[in-house]
Amino acid sequence: MKDNEIVIIKREYADYADAYEMVSMAFHLAGYDAEHYGQSDWNPLGKFIKPGDKVLLKPNMVTQQNHLHGGGTKCLYTQSEVTAPVIDYVLKALRGEGKIIIADAPVQECNFDEFIITSGYKALVDSYLGRTGNVIIELRDLRGIYSCVKRGVHYYTENMNSPGVDIDLGDSSMFAGCDTSKLNRLRITNYDPSILKNYHNSSRHVYSISRDVLEADVIISLPKPKTHRKAGVTIALKNSIGMISRKECVPHHTNGSPSHNGDQYQDASFLAWCENCVIDIKNFIAQNWRMPKLAWLFSKSTKILRILQIITFNKPSGDGSWYGNNTICKSIVDINRCIFYGDVNGRLHNEKQRKYIVIADMIISGEHNGPLSPEPKQNGIIALGENPVAFDEVISLLMGIKPEYFRTLHYAKSPSEYDINYHDGECPVIISNDEKYNAKTPAEIDSADILYFKPGDTWREAFINR
Repeated sequence: MKDNEIVIIKREYADYADAYEMVSMAFHLAGYDAEHYGQSDWNPLGKFIKPGDKVLLKPNMVTQQNHLHGGGTKCLYTQSEVTAPVIDYVLKALRGEGKIIIADAPVQECNFDEFIITSGYKALVDSYLGRTGNVIIELRDLRGIYSCVKRGVHYYTENMNSPGVDIDLGDSSMFAGCDTSKLNRLRITNYDPSILKNYHNSSRHVYSISRDVLEADVIISLPKPKTHRKAGVTIALKNSIGMISRKECVPHHTNGSPSHNGDQYQDASFLAWCENCVIDIKNFIAQNWRMPKLAWLFSKSTKILRILQIITFNKPSGDGSWYGNNTICKSIVDINRCIFYGDVNGRLHNEKQRKYIVIADMIISGEHNGPLSPEPKQNGIIALGENPVAFDEVISLLMGIKPEYFRTLHYAKSPSEYDINYHDGECPVIISNDEKYNAKTPAEIDSADILYFKPGDTWREAFINR
């Protein structure tokens, strides 16, 4: 299998009882260890993994509860039933020697201990106790900081068990060349903006990548493709944001409207500017001063300003959650460059530092107001690839986002000394058990092939309608 090829296993009315067989079929169609297929010594991941390796499995663990009442969790995060066969095949490739880390950096208010129990991940890992030889399997929370929310204010806690390694992309960052004024307006929802300035300024562009990620010999990305309020869709490239240790280093939007060289909201107003100032003060007080009661007063002020915007017929100030966001896509590309080319000492190399494979859980995906409030969408698909750009190009088309609005993909294809694109001149090609998809390139995907994901409320212009 080439890095421009994407395997799509589709089964009508599939559920998670079919996940093991579908993952195995994906490895088979990819041609992995073809000469031993059907035999007890079939070792499909032996192409990537050797005994003694450290293997990072990166599911999308976003949070433990769907914010949409009745939405359920099967559309929210990568299901443990999809991760289970991957663990088994990794163990087979390790042959009793090595380490498996199952990890993510979910949203800051996710209760990780609760998540691993309710999602079945803890029970899954516990089921391997005493039967993995010298292979260690661990569940890890990669967040360097997490929080709980009380009365609308975040209470922050340091996670000393998740160290990060700073990698400076410098002139190879997608933010290189931005003027100081724009860099000073980069923001992350619910984080102190003064901290972000230490990571992105006129002299450097730094990302704090989890040490567990950079120590890995192999990364197996296990995304849950969904619609996403800031990025439009989240697939393989976006899944890499969960490999960050300190999310304060990841710009999500730029304050202001497009008329002021920003992408936070569509229409500028004085009240929106006032709200931004109050939010910055609130986040600074909550995270830097650790004074939640004072931060709560500013939180109330933002609600008043939002109501005033509605009364005066202005659209409320947002947080970059619309189709004009041109910031988070740059962060996504930067992080992927760090993950592929960075080492555990924070140095960037000319060659990729670890092997990579992506296996997506699309048996049930999330649509409409994802990633935190998705509605379930039954697809019956497991997809596999070896390059996140080729993978996202195919899957995003199937989801129905218009290519001109999927800026992440556009930037991921841009020339760089830290190239994450698939081979030049080779168009992505689908390998599938479904003749509707098999042997097609992106240019050959037509209206009958599209899955027509329901877009988020602020992304309707960016998606193809039936």
